[in-house]
Amino acid sequence: IVVAIIGILTGVAIPMFREQLNKAKVAVDMANVRAAKSAISANILIGLADYDTVYYYDAPSGNLYTVSNEIAGYGQYENNDRAEEIGASGYPKFNKNANYISISMSSDHEITAH
Repeated sequence: IVVAIIGILTGVAIPMFREQLNKAKVAVDMANVRAAKSAISANILIGLADYDTVYYYDAPSGNLYTVSNEIAGYGQYENNDRAEEIGASGYPKFNKNANYISISMSSDHEITAH
């Protein structure tokens, strides 16, 4: 009886955990895109970045780069269907833990995450 109860609890807990993990990944993606937008705005304001140039925001370090290193997309979320909502496109590279966001700001101050 105890084993059956543990089995039922495990069967309920694992899908709930997986769903919460995906929600957390989406939240991280959205936060990183917002941070990338802030970074490019700040760098353009202080003269370290140029308008209409694509930069690559490295989420862990918070730095902008002009050259990408094997970037195949951005995102930690496993399902790319919500990429537009998150604000970044492309499939996650390698282990579904890509850290770079390509981003640019036009001369009319419109920011685009690619």
